[in-house]
Amino acid sequence: MPSAPNDSLAVTAEVHVPLFLKALAYDRNLEEKARGDILVGLLYRPGDVESEAVARSVAKLIAGYPTQKISELPVYYRLIPYQDSADLGKIVQDEWVDVIYVSPGSGAFLDDVLRVTSQGKVLSISGVTAYVERGVTMGVEDRDGHAEMVVNLASAEHEGSKFSGQFLSLCHVIRKDSSDSLLAAPPKNGQ
Repeated sequence: MPSAPNDSLAVTAEVHVPLFLKALAYDRNLEEKARGDILVGLLYRPGDVESEAVARSVAKLIAGYPTQKISELPVYYRLIPYQDSADLGKIVQDEWVDVIYVSPGSGAFLDDVLRVTSQGKVLSISGVTAYVERGVTMGVEDRDGHAEMVVNLASAEHEGSKFSGQFLSLCHVIRKDSSDSLLAAPPKNGQ
């Protein structure tokens, strides 16, 4: 079954994965939450060709990341086929997953995934910009042909992440108020 149109990547994995790996160093709490290394769970929807292909592509890019370290911690990945939230929660807890990369095709179960990341204090990231608007903490969007980081501050707080102001000044920041209505910070440069 193919992914829904709003489940598409904003920019290719070759563009957004290196940005994510660099951006993780700006999470002030990640090193404390990580237990000696950083495990990135690559969540995908079994049977969805695009979802599986993106997860494999991200795995290959992480494996080939030049330093394979973030803040002096080694970075590893694990492919996670989504079964249900209980299975995901068990994997996150048992394997000490620090970051969940949400592949395209995950929109139908995204709310369940975000409950797991919030409970487990696991940072959620995705190359699907619409997922950040729905509650994933970090994504990438195409802004006039350039990749720009997008950060959902309310989600970051729920997941136990805190990004430096310097990093956030370079990002498109999304906030949610207490009534869960979406408030977006005005784009930089009047865009």
